[in-house]
Order: sequence, then structure tokens, then C-alpha cells
Amino acid sequence: MRLPTTAALAALLGALAAAPLRAQTVSGRVTDASAGRPAVGAIVSLVTPDGRRLGAVLTAPDGAYRIGAPRPGSYRLRVDLIGYESWRSPALELRGADTLTYDVRLPLRRVELETVVVSGTARCTVNPQAVPQMLATWEEIRRALTISEIGRREHLLPFELRLTERVMSGRGELAGSRRRSRLRGTAMRPWEAPPAAELAAHGYVQRQGDRLLWFGPTVETLLSDAFLTTHCFRPVRDDDQVGLAFTPLPDRTLPDIAGTIWLDARTSELRRVDFVFEHTADSLANGEPAGGRLEFARLPSGLWHISRWRLRVPLVANSLAEPDSGDADRTRRRRRTWSLIDARFRESSGETVVLTPDGEADEGTVAVVAGVVTDSTTGEPLAGVQVVAPGAEPMVTDGAGRYALEIADVPESATSYAVTFDHPRFAALGLRATSRVVRIQAGSMVTLNFAVPAVATLLRQACPLNGEATTDASGRLRLGMLLGQVTTADGAPLPVGVEVVAEWASDDAAVDPTSGVRVVQQRGVAPRPDGGFHLCPLPIGREVTLQARQGGRVLASVPLVVPASGLARYTLVLTPTAPR
Repeated sequence: MRLPTTAALAALLGALAAAPLRAQTVSGRVTDASAGRPAVGAIVSLVTPDGRRLGAVLTAPDGAYRIGAPRPGSYRLRVDLIGYESWRSPALELRGADTLTYDVRLPLRRVELETVVVSGTARCTVNPQAVPQMLATWEEIRRALTISEIGRREHLLPFELRLTERVMSGRGELAGSRRRSRLRGTAMRPWEAPPAAELAAHGYVQRQGDRLLWFGPTVETLLSDAFLTTHCFRPVRDDDQVGLAFTPLPDRTLPDIAGTIWLDARTSELRRVDFVFEHTADSLANGEPAGGRLEFARLPSGLWHISRWRLRVPLVANSLAEPDSGDADRTRRRRRTWSLIDARFRESSGETVVLTPDGEADEGTVAVVAGVVTDSTTGEPLAGVQVVAPGAEPMVTDGAGRYALEIADVPESATSYAVTFDHPRFAALGLRATSRVVRIQAGSMVTLNFAVPAVATLLRQACPLNGEATTDASGRLRLGMLLGQVTTADGAPLPVGVEVVAEWASDDAAVDPTSGVRVVQQRGVAPRPDGGFHLCPLPIGREVTLQARQGGRVLASVPLVVPASGLARYTLVLTPTAPR
């Protein structure tokens, strides 16, 4: 069964249209029929005899509402409360400048969002029995989105937007500037986007001069007829969540979005919207598609708002390629292709912090862990370290070794969190990232400095010590390691079978009694495909001969000494004349 298209789908799933207040109004209170409590955050709308909804308002904390009709006539009240079945009043006659008082005692009957089996593989093809359940799921989604949009449109929620934008490399490292800003207001969005009809007509990625503009969906987009009539929907379930997955109609070739709108299966409350961009040839450098997320939260007042969001898009050159101009079919001529200029991508993220009545930011359940990461061998700040903690966006230390993690949903009481530090040096040694445990609580800021592990620690983790002590009786290092690189002067690939060997005399006085030759120790390793290698343990303060060998031939040789810090670095260059 193909879902209804265009006008039919709009009639089934259509969003509320805003209507200005006029003289004829209805006011009253909405309460729970069984307990008599106010129905906080309910949507009250007027419905015409032909089923159209006109306007929408939210009930106040005491359940009060007031809604105006555009003209005299017969209307019904419709009351929607998330997680419960909709309620409709008998017909109400509004005449002239009448103000009608009408209290609603709401019978609260839960909506059951059970899992639905979808049959068929073609998009927009579902089991006919799934359609009613799918529409019920959409109704719960529409309610929460409508409340969020009413709150924004009516300036009901004063808040502070905390925005971060940074340019990241494909490895997740900070590759460009980071910008942070704060804005206060009552009607702002995480990002701006053209009207939904324009997005449907021109795509969610558009060219403006030499730039590409990537548009994430806004609440208005998701509620629009244009969005509903250009996407296919199917019900999905994942553990304690139910939702609607959406994809562009099969014949759409413009850049578009696909994703899922997720609800809590038990309470029917809106959780988040995950989306990716489709019909673009690009993905992020790590293969992840460009896209983003909107997370929603419900306040005690019943208002819904976007609490956190993220948008990740590649940096692109020249925007669009020109449409094909040959004899290809029309569909191919309409396709547009995007190309990356490099492996970098731009990540924009943020959160909404609700302001208290006195104008102060309600920090809620957010805490901050910040500090400086240093190189334990030099004491200097270390850039490029990735820092991760549960509930926080990963960060990469800047040129001064600094980081700051904003952790969400932190309990009021002190709780232990594991903060993980990862650096390319770990990968060079075949080691896992290192974690430190810190205790934090909501509203706190904790300083956590970290030194990328001491050499003694690295020795124990990465070297075959065979019982040897890493330090002497005074606690000073006696063993160290060499991190190196083998390369060719002319950039040619490394010869096949190259091995890196370190040799040193075990003791100035140690002589083989049979041959009379001084005893020599050595360690060898095959470099990785990129030429990187590490050798350990090596003696500190003693001359070591480092060689690149191929079979019995020496391709390069250099003397060096591992310093007292215990960590030496060296690039071994094979000359163009070296045997291959």
C-alpha cells in the first residue's frame, strides 16, 4: 500500500495553521476528569465543521485557556495532551463579540504506541494495518512539535542559547578555529532554514555564490505539508523507543534529509530527531554521513523545547557540479553532485538553558570538566588529545593543551565520571586510551589536568620488560624507548623487508670469554606500513646504534642516546642511493 500523496496525505497528517484572535472567544479551564487536577501543557484548538483546525493555544499552569475564532460560526474544541487520546467538545455557537466560558473535564485515556510490523521492501509501501498506528504515532509527534512551536512563536520561554562551532579533521581532531557564543531571547531557533516549501522545491543543500548552505530541519519544517508530502514514513521500534522513520519520495533527486523521529514508548514523549542528508555524494571523512540531531525536553509547565542540537557537514568546494548536458535521461540530468575539498568538516552544536524569573541562567543538570593536557616527557602543553566523557560532546585539546567538556544530565549529588584521554602516541604504541575518574555534581566546574602517560607507564604497557626494573634505587628511569619513523629521501615506498634494529654494548667491561668480543644487545622491529615504529626497552644514557636493514645490508645507520626523560624520537631517512 502506498501512502497517500500530496493533498490526501496533508489532510491525514496536516499541521495546525495559526489564526489571529478576534472578538469571539472561548475561555475556561481544562482539568483531569478523575482527579480534578489542571491539565498542564494541553493544546486547545478550534475545529470547523469540515474538520479544519484553527489556531492553537497552550493551557496555563492552572489549566486555563483562551482562544479566539476568526469569525462567528459553529466550532468544536479539540484538546490534545501528550500520551492521551484527543478529546472533542460538542458544537459551540459563537456569535458576534461573544465570550463563551467552557470548562473541560478531560477523560485521560492513554494512547498505546505498540510495535507495528511493516511488510514489503519498497519505500512508501506498508501493511495497510500499520497505517492507523502510524498516524497515531505521528499525532503524538505533532503534539509535542506544536507545543514547541507555540512556545517559540508566543515568546513563552525565555532562554539562553549556547553555541559552539569548530572545524574538525577526519580523525576527530580540532583542525581549525573554535567559536563559542551566547544569545538570549524567547523566539530563536538552533539554526535558520528557508520555508519548507522552498526546501522541497530546491533541496536541503543549496548553492549561494561559491558556498554551499546545508539546512537542518526546523520544527516548522517537520510540521509542514511540504515535508509530509515529499517523504515516506514507516513505524519503527528500538528497545524503549518508538518512532517514525522518514525518507524522501523515490522520485526525488534533490539533496534531501532522511531520519527518524523518536518517542518514549511508555510515555509517548518526544525524545529526538536524528537525520542525515541524502542525494549528496559526500560523507564526512570517517565515512559517517553528514547530518545532525535535535533533542527535546519537557518543562514542568508543559512547554516543550529543543534542549540540545548538533549539525555536522563537510567543507566543500565549488558547491554544485553542473547538471549533465548530454543525452542522459531527465532524472540523471537533474542529479547534482557535491565534492569535498579535504577531509575536514564543520560541526555546529549547542544547548538551550532556560532562564529563571530573575533572568539568571538555570544551569539545570550541566557540569563542566576542564583542564590542560601536557606531555609528561617535556612538561609542554600537548595539542591534538581527544577528551571524552559520558554525556558530553568529545573535544580535542587546542594549541595550548586546553579542553572544556560540558556534561549534560548530571545528578545533584556527587557522581563518578570516567574522563578518557586519547592521543596518536597511544596508537603508535598499540595502547588503549587512558581514563581518569572524577566526581562531579550538577552546576559544578571541576579542573582535571592530565599528562600523557609517563614513560615508566608506557614502558610497562608496551615493552617486553622480562622482569627488568624501569627505575633505579633512587627512582630515576634506567630504561627508555624510541619512537621513530623510517622514510625515504625521495618519497619512494619503503623497500620490502626493511627492519629497524637498535644495538648497544651491554656493559663496557662485558666481554665474551670465548671470542673476546664485547657483548652486544639488540632489539629489532618491522616498521608499520606508514614507516612508524617503536623500540623498547632501551638503556638510558648509553650510545645506541640505530640501523635500517634489509636482509644482510645496512640501508642507514646513526648513533643516538636515549635522554634521561626516557623518550627519544628519531626519523631514519634512507638515501636515494641505498639499495632497494
